[in-house]
Amino acid sequence: MSVTCPKCGFEQDSGSECRRCGIIMARYKPPPAPAQQPRQATDSPTLQVSSSGFFQQFVREFVRAARWVIPVVAILVFISILRQAPPPQIKTDPTAAQRIETKMEDLQAAAAAGQPYTLQMNEAELNTWLTRSLALAPQGLAGGAPASIEEAQSTMRDIKIELMSDSMRAYVIFDFHGKNLSLLLEGRLFVQNGYLRFAPMSGKLGSLPIPQFTLDRAVSGLFDSPANKEKFLLPAEIRDVRIENREVVVFYR
Repeated sequence: MSVTCPKCGFEQDSGSECRRCGIIMARYKPPPAPAQQPRQATDSPTLQVSSSGFFQQFVREFVRAARWVIPVVAILVFISILRQAPPPQIKTDPTAAQRIETKMEDLQAAAAAGQPYTLQMNEAELNTWLTRSLALAPQGLAGGAPASIEEAQSTMRDIKIELMSDSMRAYVIFDFHGKNLSLLLEGRLFVQNGYLRFAPMSGKLGSLPIPQFTLDRAVSGLFDSPANKEKFLLPAEIRDVRIENREVVVFYR
């Protein structure tokens, strides 16, 4: 029966001594196996734990900071609303009132004769006409926000209209629970199905810009509400209203 040397692996037919390396095979003791090194942890689990802890800490710090940030933001928004926007620079003309009277007389004469007429008012004439036409009450309503045009008019303290090439900028001071607030709206006038409409382009409540979505919704609610809609229905003799070359132009049939 063949035997195999435990040291060198040589196979031989018989014998207790290895013919190749010369050891006594029965007395051979293999060297001790090297001590197994402890397995080192990889970097990735450490990074995962570290990243997880970082984000958890970040969330905790964010929540803690938000407790202070939200009230501060609310206060800043409130202060911005109370801070009135500067009024636009409106052109004035001491002869504007007389020109408006003359134009109104010409309009009445054209209407009596059944003739078309185009009424044109520049910035000074328009603001003079508004000041005379709108009764700006010295005290506003007690209670909530205005619900109709009459209520809104009763809370007005001042109104100025700035005319641009094809749009207008309206500046209104109104009373809100005893505080004077300013509203600045910029947009275009147009006529749709016989109703006067206003397409807002931008707006500010105080010094706080109004988001476009909120602005569109508010203006649409004002013009389409049952309490106000019919008040924007133009007389049958008015064909169109627009702003051209910094003038309000009203076309009569």
